[in-house]
Amino acid sequence: MEFSINPGALAEALQHNVAEKRSVLEIFNHVRIDALGDHITLTTCDAAREMAITIPAAVKTAGGATLDLQKLKTTLQGLTGEIQLKTTGTTTKLVQGRRHYLFQGHALDGWPAGADLKDHQRIDIDAAALADAIEAVSYCTAKDDVRIFLNGVTLMDDWAFASDGHRLAAAPCPGLPTSIIPNDSLKALCFSLRLPNASLTIGSAVEVKADNFRFRTPRIDYMPPQMKRQLAIPEDAAELECQAADLKTGIARIMPFALSISGNGKFGTVEIKRGDAETVLLVANDGEDSIPARFSTDTWPEVALEPAYLRDAITACGGAFKWINGGANVAQFLLPEGSDNIHVVMPKKI
Repeated sequence: MEFSINPGALAEALQHNVAEKRSVLEIFNHVRIDALGDHITLTTCDAAREMAITIPAAVKTAGGATLDLQKLKTTLQGLTGEIQLKTTGTTTKLVQGRRHYLFQGHALDGWPAGADLKDHQRIDIDAAALADAIEAVSYCTAKDDVRIFLNGVTLMDDWAFASDGHRLAAAPCPGLPTSIIPNDSLKALCFSLRLPNASLTIGSAVEVKADNFRFRTPRIDYMPPQMKRQLAIPEDAAELECQAADLKTGIARIMPFALSISGNGKFGTVEIKRGDAETVLLVANDGEDSIPARFSTDTWPEVALEPAYLRDAITACGGAFKWINGGANVAQFLLPEGSDNIHVVMPKKI
């Protein structure tokens, strides 16, 4: 393999990858480069996910090689003139003027195959809208939970769901078969879905193809529970309307008091109380804050919540939202204005 390329274009393409930084299997730290015709294809993988990007290059000799990704990215820093890469056996030499660097690679026949795409179907959907739905709920996913369906975003019943068992977020995304996308694939998947002319295929794996780009990730092999049942909003519940920015600022002020062991001893808890018709109170140990709000009902059951969970939910709401409070010990619903998304936080029992 031998080709010439602008180092800036190569460095930019290498920013999008799924390679591991310190894998015990060294090949997962590498990028595979295949040169053919007037372009090169850069492929990275981590035994499950695979990403490939094709960019123009002046190819003199077709072929392929693997190079340590982090080492290559570091070498490209600050280079401005054209560079040449030439491979002999499994050794690749990068040259620019008097600069030269040797990279020891692996034989191409040892490159991992990646996730298989069996029983697949192409899905006709607004790819960017799907990315929006996934990003809107992904803050709720669990990390390394034994309930494996919580460790990702579930696409099911025309909704995207995410939950860690203490909170739930849901966003509509019609037209998708039931799938669970693992946490470590969400960022790359959303990036892929936003590319021009992105198309989605779902089978035993999930694949996105766009112009000169491909990303594939396995699905979590598990049938999730019926999360849509958790979206039943209680009738005749107490309601208030509020601005997310106001409540988020109030939580930031009260958070140090919620995390101190003093006062009433309710560590890690903020209580939401009614002040008057236009004020909601945030109470935590020795602290009390008030923010503007508009109550639609005369009653408001006092509810205790984990402040970080509440902060995350209102951040996801973004602007004005409605809070549905069916009782002190039942799920609290936050409904952002102008959106069908739903954010649910479970109260703490004290």
